[in-house]
Amino acid sequence: MKKIAIIVFMIMFSKESFALRVERIPQPCSVCGHEEEVLMTLSGNSFGARMYLDSRIHGPMVPRPHLATCSSCNLVSYNISTPICDRQAEIVNSENYQEIFKTDGASMAYVHLLKECGRDNEEIASFYLRTAWGEDDKVTGQSVFFRKLAIPLYEQFSDIESRLVLLDLYRQTQSFDKATELLSNINIPEDNCIMQEVIKMQRKLIANENSDPAMLEKDACK
Repeated sequence: MKKIAIIVFMIMFSKESFALRVERIPQPCSVCGHEEEVLMTLSGNSFGARMYLDSRIHGPMVPRPHLATCSSCNLVSYNISTPICDRQAEIVNSENYQEIFKTDGASMAYVHLLKECGRDNEEIASFYLRTAWGEDDKVTGQSVFFRKLAIPLYEQFSDIESRLVLLDLYRQTQSFDKATELLSNINIPEDNCIMQEVIKMQRKLIANENSDPAMLEKDACK
């Protein structure tokens, strides 16, 4: 999961300044050929952005991906014009996929597609986490559901960035005993100020059994 952390810090400290630009762009579906208008973020920047304890960078102009759905065949993807794998059409047209789309929704249909295409657990875990962030914004009450789905996957990762994400997943799903145990087993490099601040805040939040999303202090490490 280190590549995700690198992207986070590139966004966090980028000097580029582009206004957030989101437009509806026509895209041909790679399964059925239907042309669908999909939301796409064309530009953005990190001005005014804050970092959450689970690595999310959030701000008024931070670019974010948009999951699109073909209204004809129900293909769900971030880019419906580009196949995820060679078997994509077969998978999407299957009764199993269509039933998942109908009963469980677009997000779970996309997860099924990822799994059937043989994508790795890092990509699936990252998707669950991003989906939880989106549910946080919409205040649907579904964010805990997606965080719980992410936990078994993040438990498989050993890099320190993933362990910090897992710590926050435990806390936000009110698994405070597991969070406390993990907290005692994470060794943060002394020269990594941001990670040290994350641990400091987590220690307080877990002790108070606070499961709300939390941001780093504005002046952390400055």
